[in-house]
Amino acid sequence: MDWLIVEVVIGLSFLFFLLSIVASAVSEAIAGIFKLRARVLEQGIVNLVTGSTKPAASDQSLGIVRDLYNSPLILGYGTGSGSKPSYLASRSFRNALFDVTGLLEATAEPTGDPLRASNVTQAVDDKIKSIEGDNLQRVLGTLWRSAEHDATKFRDAVERWFDRAMERVSGWYKRRTQLLIFIVGVGLAAAVNANALWVADRLWKDDSVRKTIVAEATTSSSDVTPQQAVDQIEKLDFPVGWSSSNRAQSGTELVVVAAGWILTGFGVSFGAPFWFDLLGKFANLRNAGKKPASTLPDEPPPPS
Repeated sequence: MDWLIVEVVIGLSFLFFLLSIVASAVSEAIAGIFKLRARVLEQGIVNLVTGSTKPAASDQSLGIVRDLYNSPLILGYGTGSGSKPSYLASRSFRNALFDVTGLLEATAEPTGDPLRASNVTQAVDDKIKSIEGDNLQRVLGTLWRSAEHDATKFRDAVERWFDRAMERVSGWYKRRTQLLIFIVGVGLAAAVNANALWVADRLWKDDSVRKTIVAEATTSSSDVTPQQAVDQIEKLDFPVGWSSSNRAQSGTELVVVAAGWILTGFGVSFGAPFWFDLLGKFANLRNAGKKPASTLPDEPPPPS
């Protein structure tokens, strides 16, 4: 195995690891400023109630969404000053939904009286039919029938319905944050001129820089702060920055630089945990060295 290639990969992985830490901190700050998690949760609840992520303004079930967000059970999840929650427990959602639709009283447990149980069934049927919005009517009606008109099973089914929807919402949020980290990664690469192609070329040609970076990478901890990451990039003399040796000198080099920034952003988008794990695998491979030659005599070939 060509250990030079392994060391270049370790050096690049270490750069992506350090930049990922910085990009992640910037992305989290941006997501917090724009309340991205709360916005995605609201979109998920709108989709849950209306059946669409972009319902028409005339959709009557949007009134239920507004009532849900005004419910004390949901307001308590916000951080105050009218802010919307970033997280919501399934039971709180179910109780709030039942409260604003009138199902909370309708699903009150019967006392064992068959007539009372029959009244509960009729009351729930009536409340579901009176709900504004075809999608929510259909969903709750289906869940009520699948629960065999049992109030306890119905409450559990609504909670499971919410939990499954939140799994999709988590996927939406993850995809958006990955895109955000990629954009931040490209911006960060451009700001500090972290060109993956030039870094790889420098690591390939400069033994002293490569050895220093590899030695630091193989002993690095996963618990690195953004400031420590910046300090390490500067200390290890990574070929980044806007010194004359790193600047493009022609139009062709400008294309290479732009491609290098995009590659860096793509690498950063994988996240620091990915690169730290990869660093560990390549470091173990490098430290293991070449497989020693066997001292045992060759086995005779099998008889023909």
